Amino acid sequence: MYKIIKHKWDDRNKLFFSSDWHNFHEAMAWDVPIWKGRGYSSPEESWQDVINKINARVGEHDTIYYLGDSFLNVKDDLDVEDWFAKIKCQNIMYLMGNHESTPYRIYKQQVKEQYGLDDVEVYPLKWKNVTFLGNHQEILVGKKVIVLNHFPISSHHHAGRGSWGLFGHTHGNYEQTLPQYPIGKRLDMSWDVKNDIWSFDEIYDVMSTKTVEVLDHAR
Repeated sequence: MYKIIKHKWDDRNKLFFSSDWHNFHEAMAWDVPIWKGRGYSSPEESWQDVINKINARVGEHDTIYYLGDSFLNVKDDLDVEDWFAKIKCQNIMYLMGNHESTPYRIYKQQVKEQYGLDDVEVYPLKWKNVTFLGNHQEILVGKKVIVLNHFPISSHHHAGRGSWGLFGHTHGNYEQTLPQYPIGKRLDMSWDVKNDIWSFDEIYDVMSTKTVEVLDHAR
């Protein structure tokens, strides 16, 4: 999705970001399920903590940019619908990750219901308190360019001018996207990194410690 979503600078305190909740994750083929690696005692404790922390900080009319992989091994579409219904925020802007079988199925059902089509993708697409954005999104907050994707991108739009790259997927395992890494304005939004949702101002504080990295000729 190329259309840039614009927010006023004065509205920055209404913007939040997160990725890789992996709700309902059972062990299955994984040696250690994600919830256990995060220190939770069960999948239920994990997804309930995500809900509690989001609802404690994010208001109904705020906006969450979510960067993929919200559920893993979920068995019922209603589990996804019920989980999102517990989030107070009515503006969850959803980018797809690589573990999206159930949300993507819900998305395709909505395309069919809303447009009568089953062989196209339509973005943005509203479903309850979730708006599906596809796989990639750029936003402007004031004049700050922010590039959003599930996968970490080394060189993104206007990176040489100080734009931000916000990603997920690596669960805190990619050093160059961690808060303490000083070079390049990239940051991992995975739940594993902060065990909480990120506000715009928290990201701003981290990015202010990072230097701009120029990896290509485009600025």
